[in-house]
Parts: sequence; C-alpha cells; structure tokens
Amino acid sequence: RQELLGPLREDPEWVNVPSLIVDVRAEMNLPSVDQEMTTFARSLRTHRGLVVLDDIGREKASEWTGELLYVIVNDRYERELCTIATANMTPDGLAQAGYWPVISRLTDRGLIVEVKASDQRAKARVRP
Repeated sequence: RQELLGPLREDPEWVNVPSLIVDVRAEMNLPSVDQEMTTFARSLRTHRGLVVLDDIGREKASEWTGELLYVIVNDRYERELCTIATANMTPDGLAQAGYWPVISRLTDRGLIVEVKASDQRAKARVRP
C-alpha cells in the first residue's frame, strides 16, 4: 500500500485541458527569449505527483492538440507517473476526434470509469 502512495506525495496538478491549450498557444507568440522558459506543459510531462487532465475533448481537436496531449501523456506513461483524465466523451468519441494514441496510453495501465450522472452545476441553478 505504501508503494502506491509514494508517487502521490507530491502535490497534484489539476489542469483544465482547453485552458492549457489556450495558454500554450499564447506562449508560442511570445518573443523568442521568453520561449526558452520552461512551459507549464513541459512541467506536466515530468511532474512526479498526480496530474489530472480535466475535460479532454472539450477543446477544438486538431493534429496539434492531439500531438500536445500525446507528448504530455506519453512522457508520463513512459515514466510510469500517475495520470487521471476526465472527459464528457466516450473513449471511442475521443479516438475518432484524433486522440487514439492518448487513449491507448491512458488505458494500457489504467482503468476507464464511466460515471452516469446529470450535470450537477445545472441542477444547482434550478430552484423549486
């Protein structure tokens, strides 16, 4: 049991994927001197604690977004670092959107948990 907790001792990183992509795109437009700084996306690749990639598939999928997520997930996969991904899409839907390599890495040593529940935020706004 202690072996499982070992990698989780470092603070977890919770990352909204669409926001991450917006931030990386913005950083790409900085002057070249600033581009040499370590980006948050690069730090996710080797962060030793748990990383939660929240809302994958909510962003506009493209080759570029698929490649960015693949690099992050694959580096963590190869280093056997803990990663959780959340999505409102099925694995098949994400694969069709171009994220098959990401899904493959996440499911190889992981588990898919399907949560069937209504949107709790929408429920909170409805008052009797």
